[in-house]
Amino acid sequence: AILGEMLELGDSAAEHHSQIAKLLPTNATIYSVGTHARLYGGSAHYNNVASLIASGQLQNLPPQAVILLKASHGVHLENTIGLLHPNEKVRCSTT
Repeated sequence: AILGEMLELGDSAAEHHSQIAKLLPTNATIYSVGTHARLYGGSAHYNNVASLIASGQLQNLPPQAVILLKASHGVHLENTIGLLHPNEKVRCSTT
């Protein structure tokens, strides 16, 4: 999963991100993006999408990987979609 921070939570941001961290499976690869997303305790953390892309991690995902992208729109995880599986159809929802 590539999980970005939830923006606009104000003073309760750390609390809400910590609550999400408790729900995440311990056996999954999780890349976190954004300041409060560090609280998810993922496999790797990036301050922004540009640093995630520059890391090369997205090109090293297994071909059959099922990838969840979730964040506030302001994190811009949509910029990673074309890099995930460039030769495959990608289903996307922006709800």
